[in-house]
Amino acid sequence: MIGSLLIDDTPNSLYYRGKPDEARRALQRLRGVQDVDAEFNDIARGVDSAVKAQRNAWSLFSWRNAGAAVATIVIPLAQQFTGINTIMIGRKMLFLEGAAQMCVAFVSVAIIMGLGFDINTGNIASGCALAIIILQCVFTSGFAWSWGPLGWLVTSEIHDIEHRTLGMAITTSVNFLASFIIGQTYLTMLCSLREYTYVFFAICVIAMSLYVHYFLIETKNVPTERMHIEWMRHWWWGPRAMDRERLECLARNDLVGAGLASTELQY
Repeated sequence: MIGSLLIDDTPNSLYYRGKPDEARRALQRLRGVQDVDAEFNDIARGVDSAVKAQRNAWSLFSWRNAGAAVATIVIPLAQQFTGINTIMIGRKMLFLEGAAQMCVAFVSVAIIMGLGFDINTGNIASGCALAIIILQCVFTSGFAWSWGPLGWLVTSEIHDIEHRTLGMAITTSVNFLASFIIGQTYLTMLCSLREYTYVFFAICVIAMSLYVHYFLIETKNVPTERMHIEWMRHWWWGPRAMDRERLECLARNDLVGAGLASTELQY
């Protein structure tokens, strides 16, 4: 709490609030150099573009921002369906590495419980119990350096400045809702499915890994003001957003805008 008092406002936030000089000084302190003109101009261009567009926050759910909107919901949902509440390089690679570690732990626990748990007596062999505890540690460590922190970090990075507040609000709400659902259903699942409960969560981990691999952009070293360009370059989200923007421009008889929509990737 005390440390939070020493945190500076971000250059993006300062510029957005009409304080360009303070934004430049903040950027200079952040980078440790005086020559920050190139990055400052990028920030200014990105913020000015967002203000000029005059979109409201709910435009997050337009096709232009569809990739970010889906990630805003899927990542916190998947974060809880890793099963963390049941056990208490680049961004994408950390997601996938952690998911692989968690998946191995889940499948191993399921196998050990299936072989070592006596359903008639409710007992489990001491060796199996020790192995499960070790695997719980393996799972927790995998979550701790991947989906745990990245579930919040990446969802704060994938939005441009005009949608970040709404995006993080949705992320938090979905995360808490998913946590509530898992907390209310886990014991029932464990009693009904027994070891297959962990197979279910392993399948969830595999599904969310496929989403990260195919549908999420890499956010490492990408400035906020250029994030929409990364989404436009994505093999799935980009063409759909571009086509929708082109159609909207044509509907307004904005032929120039329709042409620009197809060349935005070169920005």
